[in-house]
Amino acid sequence: MTIVRYRSLVEEKKFLLETGKHHNEWNESMGFEEQQLRFNMQGNLLNIPANAAAMLIYKILHRRNKVTK
Repeated sequence: MTIVRYRSLVEEKKFLLETGKHHNEWNESMGFEEQQLRFNMQGNLLNIPANAAAMLIYKILHRRNKVTK
């Protein structure tokens, strides 16, 4: 599960950088079904350890690629 969550984080960050949208704008442009799928993936108690591990791996591997605004 950690690998799946890590890949979705990478794709999400890449998409946001390419489009220049903020996270909230991107969430508002999604359909209801996609919003519910993302909410369930991020908010499920069984997925919290995998989400935390994926975010930690992402931050370690991409710490030099920070974009400042």
